[in-house]
Amino acid sequence: KRRHDYWQWAMEVMVTYGPDINIGLPDELWKKINFDDLMEKFYYYGPALTCFSLASPIHQESLWKIRNDYGKSIRTYRRSIIAPPIEIHPEENNRLEFKLFDVPATLTEYEAYFALVLTVLLTPELSGRASRATFIYDMGQIAIHGFYHEVSFHRASEIMQYYHSIQQKFQINEMAYTLLRQRLETKTHPSDQLAIDFINNPQKFYDARTRLEL
Repeated sequence: KRRHDYWQWAMEVMVTYGPDINIGLPDELWKKINFDDLMEKFYYYGPALTCFSLASPIHQESLWKIRNDYGKSIRTYRRSIIAPPIEIHPEENNRLEFKLFDVPATLTEYEAYFALVLTVLLTPELSGRASRATFIYDMGQIAIHGFYHEVSFHRASEIMQYYHSIQQKFQINEMAYTLLRQRLETKTHPSDQLAIDFINNPQKFYDARTRLEL
């Protein structure tokens, strides 16, 4: 789009709604997929994937607070009610569009999230399945509690058991594994540091918001 207001809108969306991870599959693999089963698989493991990326703790010029607790991602909390974990586009070279992650700050995080999706997608040993209702509930819980929501912590640990083989197969940056392992072991998220930064220097965030509005 060439219109300036479209670009302003696009920039705001990209720093609030997060990225889509797009993966195109070869025809022979696409034809083998049971898409109802695939969706149930990501209903089950999707909240655990999102846990690694939680990065939206600020809302309306203050830390997001819900039920007397400070949450880790208002973006995840609101979006999970209406948005599926995957959108399927067979007409676009068998493209799967994964919509689980909060916006990352580094390219290493992009690599890590890409590898996480590949791990769940390509590992048959990951046998968990869930309904959409369960997915919405679990996303609401992790948006508030992150890895301290024990169900998602255990599912994330299960995923990481298979992550290394996918990482090596696709030659994904070793730093991506280190990043994810550190977040899981310490039960920390990007939102934790963002919250600390906001408490220490809220003006920095107000200035960033002003630049977007301009």
